[in-house]
Amino acid sequence: MLQKIYIIAVLILFGALKTFAQLDSISTTPSTSIRASKDSLRSQTVKGSVRISRDSVSSEVQYGARDSSHYDHLLRQFHLYGDAYIEYEQYRLEADYIVLDVKANLATAIGRRDSLGNWIGKPLFKDKNKSFAAAKMRFNFNTKKGMIYDVVTRENDIYVHGGRTKFIAENPKEDRDHDIIYNQDAIFTSCDNEVPHYGIRSTKQKVIPDELIVVGPSRMEIAGIPTPIWLPFGFFPVTKTQKQGILFPKDFEYSPQWGYGVRNVGYFMPLGQYANLQTKMDIYTRGAYRLNLTSQYKKNYKFTGSITLSYANLFSEDPRTAEIYRDKGWGINWSHSQDARAHPYQQFGGTIQIQSNNFQQRNYNDARTQLTNTYRSSLNYSRNFPGSPFSLTAGMTHSQNTNTRNMEVSLPNLRLKMTRINPFKRRSGIGPEKWYERITLNYDADVRNVIRTKDSLLFTRQTLDEAQLAFQHRISSGVNFKVFKYINFTPSIDYTETFNFRSIERFYDPTIILDSTMVNGELRVDTILGKIDQRTINDFTAFRNTSFRASMSTQLYGTMLFSKGILRGVRHVLRPNISFNWTPDNQESLAAFGRVIDSSGIPILDRPLEYNILDDSPFRAPRAQTGRSSVSYGLDNMFELKYYSKKDSTEKRLKIFDRFNVSGAYNIETDSFNFSPLRIGIVKRLFKGRTNITFNLNYDFYDRIAGVRQKELLWKNKKQLLRFDNARLTVNTSFKLSEFFGLFMSKDAYTGSFFSLFDRFNIRHNLVLRRSENREFVMFTDIVTNSVSTNGSIQLSPKWRLNIRQIGYDFKSKRVTYPDLGFVRDLHCWEMSITTQPIQGTYTFSIYVKPGTLGFLRIPYNRGQQDTRSRIF
Repeated sequence: MLQKIYIIAVLILFGALKTFAQLDSISTTPSTSIRASKDSLRSQTVKGSVRISRDSVSSEVQYGARDSSHYDHLLRQFHLYGDAYIEYEQYRLEADYIVLDVKANLATAIGRRDSLGNWIGKPLFKDKNKSFAAAKMRFNFNTKKGMIYDVVTRENDIYVHGGRTKFIAENPKEDRDHDIIYNQDAIFTSCDNEVPHYGIRSTKQKVIPDELIVVGPSRMEIAGIPTPIWLPFGFFPVTKTQKQGILFPKDFEYSPQWGYGVRNVGYFMPLGQYANLQTKMDIYTRGAYRLNLTSQYKKNYKFTGSITLSYANLFSEDPRTAEIYRDKGWGINWSHSQDARAHPYQQFGGTIQIQSNNFQQRNYNDARTQLTNTYRSSLNYSRNFPGSPFSLTAGMTHSQNTNTRNMEVSLPNLRLKMTRINPFKRRSGIGPEKWYERITLNYDADVRNVIRTKDSLLFTRQTLDEAQLAFQHRISSGVNFKVFKYINFTPSIDYTETFNFRSIERFYDPTIILDSTMVNGELRVDTILGKIDQRTINDFTAFRNTSFRASMSTQLYGTMLFSKGILRGVRHVLRPNISFNWTPDNQESLAAFGRVIDSSGIPILDRPLEYNILDDSPFRAPRAQTGRSSVSYGLDNMFELKYYSKKDSTEKRLKIFDRFNVSGAYNIETDSFNFSPLRIGIVKRLFKGRTNITFNLNYDFYDRIAGVRQKELLWKNKKQLLRFDNARLTVNTSFKLSEFFGLFMSKDAYTGSFFSLFDRFNIRHNLVLRRSENREFVMFTDIVTNSVSTNGSIQLSPKWRLNIRQIGYDFKSKRVTYPDLGFVRDLHCWEMSITTQPIQGTYTFSIYVKPGTLGFLRIPYNRGQQDTRSRIF
């Protein structure tokens, strides 16, 4: 009762406190209070004679404690014991013991340690979404300033340990919308240990949350031991939003070829609301460098994408001659996708991957890059016209082989396509449909401009001048109707016309070339007596093709049902089809496209060289042929079983084959070899598609003697219908090891077992078998491909991890296929990494701070591609 009287007296005498809500040792709900005026510049009278102090706080203060609390009316202090807390505006202070000085608006929080040295009620200060703990805190609710001792604050992934810290909260009245923390004798680190394993210690620091950490003279400490690494000053951005600034290098290395270098140093800047730009460089002391420009962009419900432009200027030195070989390369990677909701009638998107001079493999050692030798690109814009059967597509395609360095770019590609229409269809649906109403009409037109060159010559003037430009349009018409009720009959006619605006001319260049090479330290000179070269000619040519086709197809069903046993039914669906194809004779019209290089006087030719002036046409070059009439046939089969499952007492279906096809053809026009080989194709998918089996067999109607196909039918000589010619079996399997073990183990037995170590492993196996005649005309079985590869990681222990980015074995060549291995040791806030690619002879060893703001702290030692051989080109 006496304590309550004291509290009432304090509220009357000291209006500086709007209300303090006190908690006793039982209640945990603070009481409400009367709010005071926010004007602290002059004293005011509210509701009578109660005067408000000019030093009063602007909002109510709430407090409480678990154990006990009391008010010292002589010193005007509240003492809170055990899980004490004070709340004021967005601030909250928690500690084992808090003293609140009413007169000074000052709160002091102190924690204590138990007999084992563990903290009990360590002071914790919270400000909105931020918090930090310390051994002792003092905070003034009026000035919003505080003094903190042995504090630990966190900004993103940075922990700041301050010996003596001054905290200034944001104050809109002072046009400051950020908290500011000043530290003395502080260390900042990414280690979350109470005593950090490492850090950068400085005498003075300034921390602006969500913006910047600025440090004065500082040095690196590891395990409390100062290192010679010293910095005169430093600043580290800790923003969570996009702001421009320097990108500190996170990788340092030394190369015997290039010298000391830093990697990924650069600059980042936002480009408006929807995009950003990141510039990164790798710089070496001997002049080699790489440059990467990356921009990411995104607009909700519109589009998203990224583009990277890369350039490298590298070199290597021949240790024998000290000659410098320079190498320049570039790469373009662009991906763009449009949101399906962006536009109902048009789409734009695709990917571009173009490089020169084998850029990827020269700059990256990972298995995926080294084993990839083909790159393709496709970028398209498409537009549909509502109320019209027409659509327009514009874009480009690209393909290149890094082994041959051949590149083909088709730009632009334009296509106008008309969807199938029924030109004779009646607008009114009155009466039965006539057969001619089913006649369809299709039309499409293509424009292609194709560039074929070496990757290093893509943007040269000569390459652009030799681009092949052509136009092709095609019209076709057909009709479908029933014959004898169950047979679909579909006749169609097709007309194609192609215009080429450029052709080629091949000729013999007699220039003698001396090619010198070093073999075992000896210089060898080869003499090349000229070569066959070609030039592009601006010349208009046109050719036309016409074809007629008539096909018939139907479906036959066969079913057997059983009422008992596991097997409950067998179903066979047979889809026979037969078609007649006719192509007119075009030899006379296409004879003008043929050319011959006379071999007389040309030492590199032993016979005349024939070629077609449209061999480089963007569309398939026309080939002269006699009139052709042929009949094609095929049988598509589907076998299905129905069986009874005791597990769930239901009947289920099982496909015996996913595809079983038999096909062939008969040429009516020729006087021999009328029958084409009979082809059988079988496809089966197992284990929910993880294993795909493809089996192709070829049978011939004609005999073969000493490798020569005979004109007489096999039936005529040997009374046999077919002769086995060749077969090919392909088995592709890809699965996770966890899925494999799950076939034989329950989930509970698998979890925690030895096999669970391989949970993140993927296995791929490729097997190709071929059976055919060898050079001695004897049938034999050959293994074309038999290889297995895997990638994944194994957690050997809580701290050790084995990374297998790629390792495989080729059973045919009996060798390991490009192993890419690595070990990682977790050192809490640091990591130690060892990676190696034995075939390349490259490796990397480094100890580094885990990725984050301080990830640039790294001790690397490596051997790159440029250091493994005298020349990297």
